[in-house]
Amino acid sequence: MVRLINELNAAMQLGKGRDVLGSILDRLAAYTVTHFQTEEGLMTAANWTGFVDHQRKHRKLVSEVSNLQSSFKLGRVSITIETMDFLKRWLHTHILEEDMTFTKSLTSPK
Repeated sequence: MVRLINELNAAMQLGKGRDVLGSILDRLAAYTVTHFQTEEGLMTAANWTGFVDHQRKHRKLVSEVSNLQSSFKLGRVSITIETMDFLKRWLHTHILEEDMTFTKSLTSPK
């Protein structure tokens, strides 16, 4: 996910964000589904109490990426700083805050 966001950012800096956005959104959509399924499997196996809320957040991101993807294909969205900020903010918040809560629950003594 980080690689995809960095790729988009690099293309934007070269003025080619629109050229790569469709491909990146397609890859991001596929990646989030696979990644979240794996992560949710680990959460279920660990019987993590925060699973339902975390899963809801996953579903929300998948939906938002799907909406961006559809809007782009219909020509209603172009690459914007807001799109990039959304992706970076979600990545930062989700991994550094949300996912770390789960990780800590696995490593803390019971």
